[in-house]
Amino acid sequence: MEIATHSTGREDTRNKRAWYAGLSVPEYWWFDQIGELHGSKFAGDPLADGRYERVLIETVEDGILQGYSALLNLFIRW
Repeated sequence: MEIATHSTGREDTRNKRAWYAGLSVPEYWWFDQIGELHGSKFAGDPLADGRYERVLIETVEDGILQGYSALLNLFIRW
C-alpha cells in the first residue's frame, strides 16, 4: 500500500508500480487524500500475467470508496 505525498506521488504510480510488478507483488493499493498526486483518491491493482490491472472502485455510503481484494478476500475502504 502506498500513501501519496507530494515528494513521492509520481514515483508511486510510475516506477514503483513497475518495480513491484517485477517483484511479483500480487496486489498494489494506493491512497491519495486529494486525488491529485495519483490521479484518483484510491485504487487497487491485482497482478495478472506480470501486469497490474485495475480493481473496480465504487462509492458506498457517505462517500466512502471501496474496492475488493480477491487476494485478501475483503473490501478495502478509503
